[in-house]
Amino acid sequence: DNQGASADVLRAIPHPKFDLHATTPSGCDIALLVLDSALDTPPARLPTAASARTALVDSTQLLVSGWGEKSAGVNSRRLRAAPMTIRPTADCVAAFAAATGVLPDDTVCV
Repeated sequence: DNQGASADVLRAIPHPKFDLHATTPSGCDIALLVLDSALDTPPARLPTAASARTALVDSTQLLVSGWGEKSAGVNSRRLRAAPMTIRPTADCVAAFAAATGVLPDDTVCV
């Protein structure tokens, strides 16, 4: 069972425009993590949602990771990952229209 690599985070440097209390997504929810030790893994270049949106097609399988909410008001302190499947953009447009009326350009529908 591969549990991956582990290191403590010494410092998190959020995007300067990140707003934890924003009511609509800003696209700035990213941070640079300074670790206490180097990880024994090869460097990787990962596509961002904005570039991936045009490259991914419906039914594409992908792995989403982050520290999002586990339940109302409770954020995970551990990086989590979940398998997802790309859905038609129209599905998200309908869902977001009911809530905010806007689907951000950098959104990938899962």
